[in-house]
Amino acid sequence: MTFSITDQVLAGYADRVQRLRNLLRLVFAALLAAAVCTGVPRNEWPPLLGIIAVYVLLGFGSILLWVRRPPVRHSVLVATLGGVLDVLAAFLLLEFTSPAYLLLLLLFILPVFSAFNLRRPNTLVPLACNAVAFVLAVVTDPVMVATLPTATITVVIVTHLALCLLVLTITNMQRSRTYRIGELLDSRSLLLRQVMTAEENQRRLLAETLHDEALQTLLAARHDLEEYSESGAPEDLRRTDETLQDVVRSLRRMTSEMHPDVLESAGLATALNRLLQSAKRRGMAVSWDCDDRPTGYEKLLFTVARELVANVVKHSGASHLSLTLQQSPQGVALEVIDDGAGFDPSVLDKRLAQGHIGIASLRARVEAAGGTLSYLPADRGTAVRVTLPAQGATQR
Repeated sequence: MTFSITDQVLAGYADRVQRLRNLLRLVFAALLAAAVCTGVPRNEWPPLLGIIAVYVLLGFGSILLWVRRPPVRHSVLVATLGGVLDVLAAFLLLEFTSPAYLLLLLLFILPVFSAFNLRRPNTLVPLACNAVAFVLAVVTDPVMVATLPTATITVVIVTHLALCLLVLTITNMQRSRTYRIGELLDSRSLLLRQVMTAEENQRRLLAETLHDEALQTLLAARHDLEEYSESGAPEDLRRTDETLQDVVRSLRRMTSEMHPDVLESAGLATALNRLLQSAKRRGMAVSWDCDDRPTGYEKLLFTVARELVANVVKHSGASHLSLTLQQSPQGVALEVIDDGAGFDPSVLDKRLAQGHIGIASLRARVEAAGGTLSYLPADRGTAVRVTLPAQGATQR
């Protein structure tokens, strides 16, 4: 069975947390012993210290379990039982003693131990047991019931429940954060593999393009020259010249797409117009509306637009393509809309896991610049919107 980087991050974090919990369990046992020795009459010590001794032995057993053979399949169950054991030890000590408020205080702060967990069962089950044990310990304590008003006891219980909810919130936030770290590492790994094979992919694409367009056209021109050498007819020579002109136009278009010098000389709006004209030559109706003012993101926007337009031309089967570039005081917005077969954004994660990271790479570059790449609702086809903050906003 193979595990994603996200699974490995979660497993590694959970393993470190449980090792820390095992050590904290011994510290908690020492605090329990100190509370018994300072707050309980000496004649009640033997059974209480016996409970603590059993608790310490179980704690050492848990340490050995994680050190020698970390439980992978049953880690959630083992960790959950460990949290319940902590609550049970403190509750038994309370039940077998006369009023001992130090023990009650330890039971009150015990939920903090669960704040490091990522798995919900590891947090929910010990917290629920702790809440029940604390309420029972308070309402069955004869001294507290006799001396404290009901309102005060209620506040104490509600405060403890609020602490449990706070711990649960911290667990959820930590879980979300760790998942996000794992997802970013997954994306980074895929992007790294793509970078390592980018040169090979570019060479293969260039070879395919040269073979399918320029080379085939040159072979046709050579055939026309052979016919001209045999016949000497001006028509054959004219056809050869037209074929060579097609080769020149094709090579010029390919070099312009690979390295758009027009972007530096004429600006982003003109470069985007050239890009759309390339799609138009493939039989697609196009429309555009571009703000020609400098954006500060010319290369990034052109790269994004080129990838999106290429996807439309190759995969959508669309008959019309629209490109819009607008600026406002808040930033820049690029929209590419087509009326083709459409695209389901929900499959992005699946395609990313399969190694198709074209859109994922674009999204990573846009987000690195402080922007967003999103899919807009469309009755037909696909609508993609890229937004980038104004240059002043990114500097602030």
